[in-house]
Amino acid sequence: MLPTLYIAAGALAVGLRTGWTANGGRLNGNIDEMVLEHTQAVQVATQKAMDETTRMQGEKDAAVQKAVALAQRNKADAASARSERDRLRDDLVASRSTFAEATDTSLAEYTNTLSVVFEQCTREYLAVAEKADGHATDAENLFTAWKAIAQVK
Repeated sequence: MLPTLYIAAGALAVGLRTGWTANGGRLNGNIDEMVLEHTQAVQVATQKAMDETTRMQGEKDAAVQKAVALAQRNKADAASARSERDRLRDDLVASRSTFAEATDTSLAEYTNTLSVVFEQCTREYLAVAEKADGHATDAENLFTAWKAIAQVK
């Protein structure tokens, strides 16, 4: 009976060892699956973040290019306005000496012309002021929206 007991104990030990090994392999397989799923999820999230970053970078680049183009146009417009202002100033300086010798009719025509020019300048000034007010409102709205978005995060 002792040999049978030894054989049974040995068989039990082999069975326990086999069960323990099989269960360990199954658990390792489950862990490997979880690691794989996690790695794949990280890869998908990383790709989405990169795609979003690329999209936002493109929008930023387009906005910067638009702002640079606008700044260049504004610079050219300002240079043109300065040139026109200087030309008008020179014309006024030159015309002062002729006022003393001018006839009443020519002075009346000159005054009428100056009135028309002044009216045009006033209209342009008001248009620029209106655009400046709109820009200031837009800038304030964007800043307020940015602060609200920053607080959400």
